[in-house]
Amino acid sequence: MVTACVALGFVALLGLDHPDSVRDAAAHGPPVAEKAPSGKDWPLILARVRSNALAYSSQLPDFICNQTTRQFIRTVAPTVGWKLAGRFVAELSYYDRKEHYEILSVNRKPVPGGTTMDNLGGGLSMGEFGSALRGLFEHRTQAEFKPQGLKKINKLETLCIAFQVSQERSRRFITLNDETIITAYRGRCWVNPDTYEVVRLEKKSVDIPREFPVTQFDMSVDYAPATISGASYWLPKEAEIWISRRPPGVSLKNLRIRTKSKIRFDGYRRFGTGVKLVTE
Repeated sequence: MVTACVALGFVALLGLDHPDSVRDAAAHGPPVAEKAPSGKDWPLILARVRSNALAYSSQLPDFICNQTTRQFIRTVAPTVGWKLAGRFVAELSYYDRKEHYEILSVNRKPVPGGTTMDNLGGGLSMGEFGSALRGLFEHRTQAEFKPQGLKKINKLETLCIAFQVSQERSRRFITLNDETIITAYRGRCWVNPDTYEVVRLEKKSVDIPREFPVTQFDMSVDYAPATISGASYWLPKEAEIWISRRPPGVSLKNLRIRTKSKIRFDGYRRFGTGVKLVTE
């Protein structure tokens, strides 16, 4: 079982103290409206994006939603097309600044109450929705950011930012059975130039040791406005995880088992005692 213990979606972020000058710059940084940022504007824009990301959790209400996951599998060399391996629906509750999961159905069949992610196994972990932006934008990560200009994504004109994080500063780890490694990673994020909210985030593990069976670990998450009790919040809408690994005890050198998880979030509503979502 591969446990992909990295950020993916919900951003349960912790506050981070900034020097007053950086905080002020973040609050009053120039907009990125019609052109890519100049060298002069770039530090202020990055400070604003960082400030928004690190303050995100304090703005979120307690809520619940449906998380529907479809898992696909394929074999490479010989090549076989993607096949649906399973489908489950979970109720995801967010309160006390933490995420709580309960599996509601597997392959469209109800499951006993109290079934959790740990009971299912596979390539997901509860921690994935807690650190997608936090791990990237915290100062101690020392991520290297580079603006890539304005790009349209999800029908929105955005500022694309490339980034990379060294293995020494990374907290992106992969666990296979009892072995855990920490990998460097790189990727891109797309930022709404009017609000400085992250619209899409992509991460890719790099420099994975050759002897480790997992050879690929990538993820993406798309954010969109969701209404909860009449107020709008930027929350995950869709996400994907890709994992590739060498199966044990197989002699074919180039054989890889690839899995892809496609995740959808919907039904956002305020969390309260007795509230329960209905599965499909």
